[in-house]
Amino acid sequence: MTRLRFYILLITVTLLSFCSLARAQYPEGEALFKRGDYAKAEAYYQSQLRQNPSNMTLRYRTGKCQLLQKHYEQAINTLEPLKKRSNTPKELYVMLGEAYFGCYRFAESVESYETYRSKGGEQDVTVPLRRSRQAVHMLESVDDIVVIDSTVVELDKILSVYRLAKEIGTLTKEPKDSVGLLTGCISGRNDHKIFAKNCDSTISLFESYGLLDGTWSTPTPLTGAVNTKDNQNFPFIHPDGVTLYFASDDPSGMGGYDIFRANNNGNGFLEPHNLGFPYNSTANDYLMVVDEYTGIGWFATDRRQPKGKVMVYTFVPNAVRVNVEGTEQERITRAQMKGYAVTEKTIETSSKSEETASISGEGFVIKDGLAYHSIQQFQSENAKQHFAQYQVAQQAMAQAESQLADLRKAYGTADEAQRKTIANQISILEQQLLSLRTTMKQEAKLTRNCEIEWLNTHQ
Repeated sequence: MTRLRFYILLITVTLLSFCSLARAQYPEGEALFKRGDYAKAEAYYQSQLRQNPSNMTLRYRTGKCQLLQKHYEQAINTLEPLKKRSNTPKELYVMLGEAYFGCYRFAESVESYETYRSKGGEQDVTVPLRRSRQAVHMLESVDDIVVIDSTVVELDKILSVYRLAKEIGTLTKEPKDSVGLLTGCISGRNDHKIFAKNCDSTISLFESYGLLDGTWSTPTPLTGAVNTKDNQNFPFIHPDGVTLYFASDDPSGMGGYDIFRANNNGNGFLEPHNLGFPYNSTANDYLMVVDEYTGIGWFATDRRQPKGKVMVYTFVPNAVRVNVEGTEQERITRAQMKGYAVTEKTIETSSKSEETASISGEGFVIKDGLAYHSIQQFQSENAKQHFAQYQVAQQAMAQAESQLADLRKAYGTADEAQRKTIANQISILEQQLLSLRTTMKQEAKLTRNCEIEWLNTHQ
């Protein structure tokens, strides 16, 4: 027997003996793990590991429990020391690849998957490796958006946060399905609808057109490259009918649902483009809406949220993508949506409705001698809708002005390298404030005109 074969046999026997011993010694932990109770299994293995910190199997199983609970940082801290062991299972590098990815340490994720391959691992890691390589590239171009609000809401009530101008269209909740929430959108002219539909357990996007008799045409699947063997849901199309946002759980994405954009060239939708960071994450991200009329956008995510809850971010979209500047860690922070000073609100089921909400200050002046102090006072439905957009723009302006003041203060104490980044952010905010002021004036004027027209007609 050659020396190499001897060592291979020795390592194999050692691993088999060790694993057999672990099963014999830790049946309680194994039973918890098999039941899927990873939190209790982790606690059990942790208690055993404290008594025997050099035990490789205990450390491996603890890290696996942490990984399955998506406690990525903890899993990395637990598993990394095992790389120094000569008899470490190859699967460790797959686990670390996933944990690094969950922490946005994408280059290390790539390295870990490649190490697994180089060690002759039999598991196919083509998809996660490709995903990690794509994420390395995506991290170089994180869109530098201005976030003006964030709202926590139950997934089923997500549409209540989106307040679109009438000209942009309407979001719809499609008939509830066993696969979960399905949504659609109707154009501002009420003549075109795109919606998600479950077809043999795969969600695809369909479209219908408004007919002269007030009904809709027979739904047909979207033409082009949008629909695939994976799920497509949460569509929104611009009023021009060209640009479509939707979410897909295609495995080439970052994980779960990712937000994609596809353009229609007149013969169907072209190959979709992943929006990248910060819109997408390792969690579920969906329902991107950009209201070009008011200059406000929204998207939803369940990252860092309890089951059944989502965070809806309200932001000011860039006309042209502007990349976050700074260190890799700064880009990671913004990609994770952790670098924004916004106040999180939670919409409660029992909260006061929009119809009875009061208007702060001295009220909204309709004309000389007439000011409204409650949204309920509006008589014109069109006026109500324009006033809602006026309030969105007003809130966006207040948030942007607050952020601008903070940035100007930070600029005074920053070093030369930091000042370049801050100056770029200040410039973006100043341009967006100009746009928001214009939107506010337009919406205020339209609100007054619609309400006065209604009063003149009905009084």
